[in-house]
Amino acid sequence: MYAEKRTNYELLSYLSNRRRGSSKYPWLAEIYEEISEYMHKPEEVLTMFSDALKILDHNTVQYMIEEQAQLLDDQLQKIGEQTEQLDKQKKK
Repeated sequence: MYAEKRTNYELLSYLSNRRRGSSKYPWLAEIYEEISEYMHKPEEVLTMFSDALKILDHNTVQYMIEEQAQLLDDQLQKIGEQTEQLDKQKKK
């Protein structure tokens, strides 16, 4: 099967024939139907892709915030330890 060389009509025809003849693999019928719908409405795929990117961007921002917060906590702890050492040295 050379799907790349087929026209949209040929692909739709192929998918609908596969959907009808899917008694050997009935679980594929739903997948064929979804693919067929996406070929009729490609904007849905773009919307899904856009939504996925928004989620990834949000997760990336959250991760970066958590990383910066951890770095800040580590630095504050180090400053606290150094302050204690200076206080001990001043008392001597």
